[in-house]
Amino acid sequence: MAHVLQEPALLLALIAAILGLLPDWPRRFRTGAVVFSATLALGFLSGRDLATLLPIPLALLLAATVMGTAAALAGDRATPAILVCIAPLGVLIGAASLPYPGDPIDVLVTTAGGASVPLVALLVTGGAYDALPTRFRTPSLALALRIASAWLSAIAAMLAALVIRSGG
Repeated sequence: MAHVLQEPALLLALIAAILGLLPDWPRRFRTGAVVFSATLALGFLSGRDLATLLPIPLALLLAATVMGTAAALAGDRATPAILVCIAPLGVLIGAASLPYPGDPIDVLVTTAGGASVPLVALLVTGGAYDALPTRFRTPSLALALRIASAWLSAIAAMLAALVIRSGG
């Protein structure tokens, strides 16, 4: 069930999605959580077909790079751009979390984990952010989220370059 947390590309993509949705609270987060959930389900439905078309880990890293860059540059001013970026992340995370065929019970448990872990992480982070007193939601916190997004974008870009260089 913790597959999402063990794969670097999946983890970076999930963190990029969360960091991109926290600014412009709560409008972007609520809409983004719905978009992310719907596209995650779409990723599960198209997982096998999508995996034959493109290398999912590389696509996840590139999507995390774009999302992190958009969140770092736009901050709380570009909600439509962030929501456009969140859709491919949901599809790719869903496709990457789909298990290989095997024992039906194992596939069901792994699929449930692949779906629930990203959603629970998103909702728990959103709940924790919502629980912060208003005095902590200052411009400094918004700046910290942008800096974290920039760092995440740089890490994802570096890993993507390594994946491209290794031919995988």
